[in-house]
This record gives sequence, structure tokens and C-alpha cells, in this order.
Amino acid sequence: ENRVRQSSRWMVAALASSLALVTCKEPLRATLTSHIWQMLQRMGIREEALEQSVNAEVAENLDFCCTVIEMHAIEKAVASIDEAIQNSCMVRRKHAESRSTAQFVDTTVLQ
Repeated sequence: ENRVRQSSRWMVAALASSLALVTCKEPLRATLTSHIWQMLQRMGIREEALEQSVNAEVAENLDFCCTVIEMHAIEKAVASIDEAIQNSCMVRRKHAESRSTAQFVDTTVLQ
């Protein structure tokens, strides 16, 4: 049971991490660029320095923001998979505790 739980957690963590990174990086870059551009414009930064400053700030903060999003996605995915396999693990545990000689078949998977 612990192997199933740990394996499923590793699997969804890897998938959630990759998917979050692929889907968030470019939209996040565009949003950060827009917000930082507007903020620096309001501060009165010259147009020539504005683009360079925005690009530097986005480059500096993008990886951190992506890491935060990845961590959140992993947490949610692990909680979700734990909830999803909880019932199946309980049924399997009850079967093992009954010491039945019948082969275990999880019928909830087939539904």
C-alpha cells in the first residue's frame, strides 16, 4: 500500500510539475512584463531604459514565480491523488485483513 501511495505521488508530482511549467511560463512572462512595464512607466522611467529594466526584472523573477506555481500544482496534485486512491487502498487492506484465499480484484477500478 505504501509503495502504491508513494509511486502515485511521485508520478503526479512529476506530471503536475511539468504541466505547470509548460502551461504557465509564457503567459506569466507576458503578465509580468505588462505589470512591470506599467509600474515603471508610472515611476517616470525613460523609454530607453524602460525596456531594458523590464526585461531584467522579468528575467530575474520569472523562474521564482514558476517555481512557486510548480510547488502549488504539486501540492494540489498529491492531495488529489491521495484522495482518489484512498478508497482502493482501503478495499485492498480489508481484503488482506480478511485472510481470504480468493484473488483480490478491485471492482471500483472497473466502474
